[in-house]
Amino acid sequence: GTSTYSAKSFSLTQQTAFLNFVITFDDGTTTSGTTLSAVVSNNSSAICTADVTPTTENGNVVAKFVLPVASGTTLTSPTVKMGDKNAISFIGTTLSPKVYNVKRTQLNPNAISGKFSVSSTKKVYFSKGNLQATGTVVNTTTTWTWAFAEHQWDKIGGRDQGGSGTPTGNNYINGNGTLSANGTVDLFGWSTSATHLGINNSTNNSTYSGAFADWGEAPEVTATIGTGWRTLTRVEWDYLLNPNAASHRTGMQYIKAQVNGVNGLIVFPDDWSNSYHPLSSEYVNNNAISFENIKITESTWVNDFETHGAVFLPVAGQRHVDNNYVEYPNGRGHYWSATSAGDETAYRVYFIGSSNGWSYGVGSGRRFGYAVRLVRDVTVSE
Repeated sequence: GTSTYSAKSFSLTQQTAFLNFVITFDDGTTTSGTTLSAVVSNNSSAICTADVTPTTENGNVVAKFVLPVASGTTLTSPTVKMGDKNAISFIGTTLSPKVYNVKRTQLNPNAISGKFSVSSTKKVYFSKGNLQATGTVVNTTTTWTWAFAEHQWDKIGGRDQGGSGTPTGNNYINGNGTLSANGTVDLFGWSTSATHLGINNSTNNSTYSGAFADWGEAPEVTATIGTGWRTLTRVEWDYLLNPNAASHRTGMQYIKAQVNGVNGLIVFPDDWSNSYHPLSSEYVNNNAISFENIKITESTWVNDFETHGAVFLPVAGQRHVDNNYVEYPNGRGHYWSATSAGDETAYRVYFIGSSNGWSYGVGSGRRFGYAVRLVRDVTVSE
């Protein structure tokens, strides 16, 4: 047969072989059509136990065993006991394991293995973390390099409104795509040709007017993260996360949680099983709970969730460019969509840790700095 693997690595189970033999019992009788408990041994060591129903072929009573063996295995002293009788007259003792025709599809190293339906006909992989841009200032000119966050829960953060903490990279963005100091940012204005990739902190929404320019298609971004990435549309976000939509994914879609001490939203892939890590149904697909109800350690996240394709969208707040600070860095998650809501607004998805704190697609001023999580389409062969 043919199997397709999308994981970064995989292993095959031990090969198997078919052992064919003509049944002639040691008492001279033959039996066909009766299921018998059979044990296959080699050199007096049992290697297979199974229930077998012999059949008649070309006048002979024959049976077939499926044995776990390595390639080229030879049975030097085979015996088969069926019921209370010993079977003799083997056709052959050299076993030929069946061959696996393995077609391996290498998953992009920057992608999470889970597949998520974003329409009735389209599935996507999520990137391994939020998009980040690191700026290096040389003679007032800023050079940008792009990457995905190392972990799904990583966020840059920033000084809260009215707080006294030291500003981080998000606070240092100046207009026209420059920085006042070297730093990494992960909250971006809406991307257009006028405000390339959202690296701008103009306080005027009109500055960001124009058609959307996808982060995943920009040459300077794809140079480091690779090609094939894109931003979800408003309709796709809605299909992914909105259990009340007329057309949407069914089953376990999301749960608010705290992963490795970071608040955020866990999004489950299409084939998620609650057996991977049991979660109370009262918290699943429920926007009226707080993040702290579910606390997951780093090791549990990696072993129980990420291994099975789950995605975590960390709460990163929003860069409020009017006043040079980050609002709600631990309380609200905002993620851009690729869909315009008007000349000066665009749609985003956001979630907060309180009742009724949810929106699948509300227009927002393009000047605000929001997080970006890219996806890549699943191909037919995957």
